[in-house]
Amino acid sequence: MSFLHYLLPIAQAADISIKPKGTPDPSGGANAISLIEKMTTNIVDFLFLIGGILAIIYLLWSGITYITAGGSAEKAKLARSGIINAVIGIIVMMGTFFIIRLATTFGNFASTADTPATPAKKP
Repeated sequence: MSFLHYLLPIAQAADISIKPKGTPDPSGGANAISLIEKMTTNIVDFLFLIGGILAIIYLLWSGITYITAGGSAEKAKLARSGIINAVIGIIVMMGTFFIIRLATTFGNFASTADTPATPAKKP
């Protein structure tokens, strides 16, 4: 997958149809809320993607520094702390990602459960 593949959802979320001034919104503003939710989700996903890429690059950089430290104890110690920090960062990002997904799922479930069901019309 290319990096541009991850930008596609953000570009799709930015697709806003412009209506002439004074045109009533038949959804009562639900489209705006849906758009904000979609854009927020895409921005958060993009930020997690960038953070993950940076954490992995930092992990690789620290690993290479550790391997090439030679006999220098100071370089090895600095690289080891970089590896530990990168792993902690990845774990924190993964935990945060799953907590946000869990909260979003429960939030969506609660918002759909609050809406009353419309009875079916009899012919």
